[in-house]
Amino acid sequence: MKVSYFETARYLAPRKLPAEWPVPPETYDREAGAQAYRGMIERLQYVEALGFDWVSVSEHHYSPQRLTPAPTVAAAHLAAYAHIIKVAVLGPIVSQSNPVQVAEELAMLDNLMPAAWWSGCCAASPAST
Repeated sequence: MKVSYFETARYLAPRKLPAEWPVPPETYDREAGAQAYRGMIERLQYVEALGFDWVSVSEHHYSPQRLTPAPTVAAAHLAAYAHIIKVAVLGPIVSQSNPVQVAEELAMLDNLMPAAWWSGCCAASPAST
């Protein structure tokens, strides 16, 4: 059996966020955002020490609690700190991106982390239907 940890770059706002969607940009707190990305590394190191096989990241936009609009960037950030654990990129939304750019970014990850990552792409998101 293989075990994965799904990383979302949890954003913990210092104050209550409005219920409207998308959340207005002025509610974003830069320090809380930076802490979300530091927390990614803390959780990566924790699950790696526990023996997880990989950590997964996916693409999310306009989410008040998830800071992963660019999963390949998040994967590269995690890869810089990973020793044994693999990184999975789940769901680059190809229909809302430039497919060539997505392919190039995944090819870069392949060079940065040979045999230590994998990807699954999405054709669409609920917001695009």
